[in-house]
Amino acid sequence: EVDADLSTFKSPLAGPSVSQQQLMEQSSGWSYHGLNGPAHWGAVAEVCAKGKEQSPIAIQASLAVPIGNDIASISLLDWHASPADEERRKLTMGGGDQAPRIFLSLPVNSRFKAGGRSRRLLSASGGQGGGVSSGDGSVPAATPKEMYSGHSFEVEHLGAPTLLIDGASYALRRIMTRTPAEHMLDGRQYDLEIQFIHEPEGAGHHEHSAVGVAVLFDKALPGGSPAFVSKLASVAPDATRVARQLVHGLTFSEIDAALSQSLKEYYRYPGSLTTPPCTQGVAWFVGRHPMAVGEADAKRFVMTEGNNARPPQPLHGRTVKYIA
Repeated sequence: EVDADLSTFKSPLAGPSVSQQQLMEQSSGWSYHGLNGPAHWGAVAEVCAKGKEQSPIAIQASLAVPIGNDIASISLLDWHASPADEERRKLTMGGGDQAPRIFLSLPVNSRFKAGGRSRRLLSASGGQGGGVSSGDGSVPAATPKEMYSGHSFEVEHLGAPTLLIDGASYALRRIMTRTPAEHMLDGRQYDLEIQFIHEPEGAGHHEHSAVGVAVLFDKALPGGSPAFVSKLASVAPDATRVARQLVHGLTFSEIDAALSQSLKEYYRYPGSLTTPPCTQGVAWFVGRHPMAVGEADAKRFVMTEGNNARPPQPLHGRTVKYIA
C-alpha cells in the first residue's frame, strides 16, 4: 500500500520543487548544485576549500587501523533513558519497571546518558530552555520536532542526551539525513545516511569542536526500515523551516535501541562539518555495518531534500581507525 501512495508523488527522485529549493538556497548562499555547489563552498568559508581535515571521506576497510582488540581498551556504553522519557515509554509502548539498557562499543571514556538535574533541552527555535521539572532532578520528556532546513531534513528537541568522548561531554543537538549517504565504505555510496550531531556541553576542556555519529542505510538489505526511520520518512515531505512535532510518540530511547547493533562496530576519524562553515575538529564515528531502509522510505527523504551529499574529501594523511 505504501508504494501505491508513492505513485501520487511528483518526481520522487527530483527532490524539492525547483522554486522552493532555489529560494532556500539563495537565503543561505550555498547549495549542492551549480555555482553555489560544493566545489564553490570556499567562497562561503575558506576552510571548505583549503582545510586538511574535511568531511565526508571514502573509507577503505583494508586501510583502517584496528584498535580495541584488547578488551581493556573498549568501553561498553550503558545508556539509560531519562526518568521522564522512560515513563513516557511505559505509557506509549508498555514495559515494566526496569529501564532499558543498551550496550554499544564506543571509545574509551565514552557513554551516552540522558536526563539529570542540570540537563538543558533544545527548543524548537534552536535555543535552550530549562529542563528541571521537579526536585528529584528529572526532566520533562523531550518532544522531537522535525523541519526542512533548506538543505536537509532535521530532527531537533531530542532532550539533549550526551555522549562523553575523551573525557568531555557533547550534547546531541540535531539529527540530519543525507541522500545519498555522504560517507562511503569500500567505494560504495549507500542510499541514506543519518547523522547525529553533538556540540560541546558543560565546563572543562573539549578536545573536539563537535562529535558526529553516522549510520548508513541500504535499500538492498532485507527487512525494511527501523520503525523510527519509517516514522520520520512518513512526515519528511510535510516538513517546513519551522520546527514542529510531526511524529507523535517518538523518543530518543527508541532511536538508540534501533541503532544499537549497527554501532557496535564503527570507524573513527578526525573531520569536519559536512556543510559550510565546514568547521574542523569534529570527531566522526561511522557505523561499519549499514542498516536496511525500505525503498518507499528512501524515496520520501529524496523527495524532501534531493541530492544533499557533499562529495568525499581527501584524507591528507589522516588515519581512520576501526573498533570491533
